[in-house]
Amino acid sequence: NLEGNFSLSPEEADLVRSILDPENNERYPLFINGRPGSGKSTILQYIYSHELSKYLSLNTSPSFCPPLYITYSDKLLNKAIESVKSIISCSYMLVDTKIDVKKFDFRKCFYTYTDLLLSLIPEEERDRFKPRNRIDFYTFKTEWKKKRITGLPAELVWHVIRTYIKGMSSTDNEYFDAYSYSELSQKQKSVPDDIFSVIWKDAWENWYQDFCSTDGRWDDQDLTRFVLAHPNIVISEYPGVFCDEAQDFTRIEISMVGLFNLYTRRELSFRDTSFIPLAFAGDPYQTINPTGFDWDAVRAAFSDKLSSLLCRFTNERITINLKDLSYNYRSNKDIVGLCNTIQILRGITFK
Repeated sequence: NLEGNFSLSPEEADLVRSILDPENNERYPLFINGRPGSGKSTILQYIYSHELSKYLSLNTSPSFCPPLYITYSDKLLNKAIESVKSIISCSYMLVDTKIDVKKFDFRKCFYTYTDLLLSLIPEEERDRFKPRNRIDFYTFKTEWKKKRITGLPAELVWHVIRTYIKGMSSTDNEYFDAYSYSELSQKQKSVPDDIFSVIWKDAWENWYQDFCSTDGRWDDQDLTRFVLAHPNIVISEYPGVFCDEAQDFTRIEISMVGLFNLYTRRELSFRDTSFIPLAFAGDPYQTINPTGFDWDAVRAAFSDKLSSLLCRFTNERITINLKDLSYNYRSNKDIVGLCNTIQILRGITFK
């Protein structure tokens, strides 16, 4: 089987072995960083398969949830399901488990981020978040071209609204304004203060805030804020959480992802946190949503949030185990250089 027994590169094989080693006290939380074609999703799926196999090999039907796997698109999700099935069924490392994957419903633990949150909303309130009314980046860009109030590109405006104005405040009726932005450290800012102020006034207050609240429209930040603030939504507790395309998560989405792990509602010693399966794979140059991604900033946000959830009794700070994959299976340097040159020429030509 092709995917069940990939010939891993030395750096990939070392990474898998180190994370699966029960004697390793620095396994989780894990961030796998790599360019397209570096194998980061494959490694995440290998590690996830081993955690899921533990669940599937239990003799009785467990009363608790299996480990959770989240990504941002249906295409990536379906590929991940097939890969994990192959690894559990065919990998030589799991040959002794004798697990029949045909008897297991993988849709109980594989979700896109949006579908997972939609599944939590009470039946009587689901009309508020009809899938046809969802605003994704394509919809936003189409509408922004009609307005073009500030002359700023849609990518920049979407980034500021999504990442800061909506993505930095979890309170349902509050938003991250220009004063709050000015209080951030320089490292946390991706645009100058004056640009933020223009986007806040012209794009947010004079357009998108009303646009988003009429005709039942909503975006992922609205959905996240709604679920976080809802008093009656029970968030499922998963013994492990694995996220692909982690560069696409905003701060409040990171908070949401953290709450899915059942150990955030347990009293733990600081030493225990390295054994809680929390793994993320991402690439700062391959963002689905233009979020102005900064790996260090996202790492810091994850570290802050996970520390506050998992170490609230000790005030310790969790260190993220960052692993970089440098080898690339898909593209050599000359191909990448040619494509980047074409992209630069396109950018200059079409402004």
